[in-house]
Amino acid sequence: MGIKQFGFRTATSRVIVFLWIVSHCLTSVASEVILTSENLNSALKQIQRLQQGLENAHDAKKAENHYQIGLLAMELASVLSEEVALYDSQQGGLIQLGLDRSRELGVNIDWFAEKKRFFYDGKDFVDCLQLAPEGSNAGECAYLVLDTEFIHAVIDDAVALNQSAQKKIDYLKQYPEHAHAAEVGILLAIDYRDLWRLYRAGSDTSNETKYRDLTRKQFLWVTENHAKAKQAKIADGLLKRFETEIQEPAVSTEQPPASE
Repeated sequence: MGIKQFGFRTATSRVIVFLWIVSHCLTSVASEVILTSENLNSALKQIQRLQQGLENAHDAKKAENHYQIGLLAMELASVLSEEVALYDSQQGGLIQLGLDRSRELGVNIDWFAEKKRFFYDGKDFVDCLQLAPEGSNAGECAYLVLDTEFIHAVIDDAVALNQSAQKKIDYLKQYPEHAHAAEVGILLAIDYRDLWRLYRAGSDTSNETKYRDLTRKQFLWVTENHAKAKQAKIADGLLKRFETEIQEPAVSTEQPPASE
């Protein structure tokens, strides 16, 4: 099994975990909203008004508008996903209209076949952070950027996984008491787990042991420091699955090609 094939296994498992976290942790009214031309137009007009409000506004106001645009885009993506679930098609007239008009406004919402959902690319959350890195929405935006990267990324090498993990470490240092700290803690454990898988498949015993221990430690951190949160149960379940996986035979990768 080559490294790219192994990376696909990693990407698939991250999708499964993402959907598990979403199903257990997110509370959304989207499932109660039926897509109509009226509520689609309303959402798009709100986005357009917020974008118009960016002109000549000070940075704090611009940051707030970007944050609100991002939330509306996420909600729209969720409603579109519910529409697909109801009618088993991502090509419906209103859905396509919503996607086309969103893109005209610079709001990119794309269909992810593997996840069977629409997702917003998170650009406005990045803009919000750049404009107001210490603002009132900074912690939430930083989380949503991490969440978006987790959804979109297909990571299949140690360098990228370590970079991904470091972003989550930095988040937990900067926002240790944030409402999403437990979820970020789980995502960090998943990065460690995927690094463990990568090094185990490559027969790198030293790093395999290092990331096995870090994975355990991180899942336990979530269960112990957020014991009353829903995420503690998720972390405990993932840890048990991880312990089972440790007992399974390793799948070796082919040796990577020599550097040119």
